[in-house]
Amino acid sequence: MDNNNPTTIDAVKLVLGYASVLAALAYGMGIAEESSFLAHLGLTRDLNVADPVHFGYGGLLLAGTLWPLAFVVPLRAQRATFSRRAVVSILIACCAVEFVFAFYFTIIAHVWIRHALKVAVYATVACAWCGIFLLTDYVRGRNLWRQFVGLIIILIALYNVAASVSDVRAWLTKHGKDDRIRLLVTSDVVPAAQQMGLSFPHPQPGERSAQLSDEVNLVYENERTYVIQVNGRFVHLSKDKVLGTVP
Repeated sequence: MDNNNPTTIDAVKLVLGYASVLAALAYGMGIAEESSFLAHLGLTRDLNVADPVHFGYGGLLLAGTLWPLAFVVPLRAQRATFSRRAVVSILIACCAVEFVFAFYFTIIAHVWIRHALKVAVYATVACAWCGIFLLTDYVRGRNLWRQFVGLIIILIALYNVAASVSDVRAWLTKHGKDDRIRLLVTSDVVPAAQQMGLSFPHPQPGERSAQLSDEVNLVYENERTYVIQVNGRFVHLSKDKVLGTVP
């Protein structure tokens, strides 16, 4: 029997195990980021948990957080052991790289420094704890309590990464480039829209005539709702009541 077979099988099992865990974490981060972002806009009920986009977006967040640890998985597959000094050195290097990476790719979006620091700190903490989990047996040993606590800390850290990214996204949505449009709405919506701050400078005669609003800033839209900014406030309009938009 080839002595390499058990090692190869173990490596495949390890990779498949990590892949399934990473897929679940990616989906969870995607859901957490989208949920937090929609909460900023007051659209918590519009979250679609079955949207496959969450896998892709969450995967990008997870990859951006844990990529410095990519070389550790093959070493674990070979059952490599590390001295305490080696573990500390690897963790410091990975965390330093992750902090610079996360800070740079957040600050280039022209957000406030505190937003970039928040993303970088949470990403570094998540990277550090995942590194501890991979490199040492302190958490991965037989002590289930340590495993549980370690996993909870990792999940909290990853959630905070997603939440901090959603804060950046919400800030950019509110302060980014204006997307000015005019809304053509049904007549029955006009009184409520006027109460929310919209104006209709050229009213059309007739009770059932559609009305064209003045220019507003469109900050977000999904399958059911327009979110516009009026006098510094977010206003929601159902797409059922909007007949169209005019640039």
